[in-house]
Amino acid sequence: MSELENNNQRDGDNVPETDNTKEEPTKVPHQRITLCLLSAVFFTCNSSFLYGYNLSVVNAAAPHAKSLINNTWIERYGTPVTPETATLLWSVTISIMSIGGLLGSILAKFLLKVLGRRSTLITNNIFSLVAAVLLSSGEKAHSFVMLIIGRFIIGLYAGISLSSRFIYMAEISPKHIRGSITLASSIMSSLGVFAGQIMGLKEVFGQESRWIFLFAVIAIPALVQIGGLFFMPESPRYLLIEKNDEAGAEKAFRRFLGKEDVTAELEEVQVERHNNLQVLSVLQVLRDRTVRWQLITGIIIVACLELSGVLAVLFYTNIILTDAGVSGSTATYMTLSIGATQVIFSSCSNVLIERAGRRVPIIVGFAGMAVCYGLLTVFLSIERTVSWMPFLSFAFILAVFAFAAVGPDMKSSTCPHVNH
Repeated sequence: MSELENNNQRDGDNVPETDNTKEEPTKVPHQRITLCLLSAVFFTCNSSFLYGYNLSVVNAAAPHAKSLINNTWIERYGTPVTPETATLLWSVTISIMSIGGLLGSILAKFLLKVLGRRSTLITNNIFSLVAAVLLSSGEKAHSFVMLIIGRFIIGLYAGISLSSRFIYMAEISPKHIRGSITLASSIMSSLGVFAGQIMGLKEVFGQESRWIFLFAVIAIPALVQIGGLFFMPESPRYLLIEKNDEAGAEKAFRRFLGKEDVTAELEEVQVERHNNLQVLSVLQVLRDRTVRWQLITGIIIVACLELSGVLAVLFYTNIILTDAGVSGSTATYMTLSIGATQVIFSSCSNVLIERAGRRVPIIVGFAGMAVCYGLLTVFLSIERTVSWMPFLSFAFILAVFAFAAVGPDMKSSTCPHVNH
């Protein structure tokens, strides 16, 4: 018995000891958010505010702009414009912003590479200032063509800022808060929509004698962004990768992150640089199989949101409610609640995304929108038979915007910019 115990003891001595303690995951050290970073995000998001403002402000300007179209037509041709022509010209005025946005997004890549992220955002405000002058001078010049050109130029501004602001915010933000930082863009866009609806009230600029100021206000956020970003550093990644300015990149990182030792951040950018990482063009993304499913997913989300009619409802809410029998003043205040709904649910979306992820809010958002649109179809078909039906229909319009804000409308804000 003693011999067996001795053998077991000798065998045990030859077995290497195992460490049963589990390694704890490396914790990301807490990093404070600096005033410089918050200021840069705020001034950058003025582009989002201006985009949202230009989406909603045309709602209040519609009757006055149509009057301008009619008066101009009479001066030029001696007869009033037909309702069909007036509707066509106003529709072109509204939708041409999208054409400008498409061209602006194509132009953005060239500007970002040549001017840099911050300088592109600053220079881009030239378009918004020119648009503000054209749009606010159309009535004095008796020219509805100036409205069309102004909307096209503001579309150029929106297209350029859409690409540049997300890239700039993503490159200056620490990784652990990058998603939350970029979500600020959607919140500011919702605030812009709300501000445009407030400005359109008759007590503010919604009257015939003051409606041109609806477009003059565009210059204020543009000037704020120019003045604010002028004192902000350029993107450190752009400085190091594109300009080979290591000293400038180090200084920018220190200001944004609020610490002296930025060696880790510089080394990370150096790795990107040595691996020849670069922003892909549209054709390169289409040909790259490694991002094929991400591309398909993004296209489906964006296409479904744009084809859902949310923007159309936003543009024509007053007309929809007026045709449903709601008085003009009541329709204006009901439209104001759409902006408030967007602001509230966009602000809550960050908490929802952090807990449920990205996929679930998008699915729930689209499903909720589909149900609301189905019920709206039924309610709108019988709204003339029941006096309170227009108000029930409007409640479901609010629900559509709420579902869009918590899910699908967050898609661009939470997508990181991809290098290759």
